Amino acid sequence: MRSEDIEEFHVVSAGRWIDFFRKIPLPVLAVGNKEIYRVMVHGKDFVLPIRDSKPGVGFFTTCFVAARDVRSAKNLALKLTADHWQKWGYEKISGSTPTLEVEEVTVLVSRFRFRRGTGYTFYAAKD
Repeated sequence: MRSEDIEEFHVVSAGRWIDFFRKIPLPVLAVGNKEIYRVMVHGKDFVLPIRDSKPGVGFFTTCFVAARDVRSAKNLALKLTADHWQKWGYEKISGSTPTLEVEEVTVLVSRFRFRRGTGYTFYAAKD
């Protein structure tokens, strides 16, 4: 192919590639004396507008983390959830940071998970 045959091309900067890779879910691998934990996190005390629905006032999310013990798994899951809340723009939209608490922790038998989390399930206030 000759350069004269090319009608249009696009240059992708390094920043755009980084943004693309940040959206790819990261796996979780338990190495050494770490185990993989499934941690259910509950977020509340915020109001998040949701299109064509009542505002969300709480959510549940499940994080998969590699940690040495239950306490470390809880702390890591809370930090990941808080980081994601800010990273995905929910903090900016709602204007607040949710109160986070761990609802449930389970140690898994496997040493590998394809994804770190399951997303958010928001709920609205009761009428």
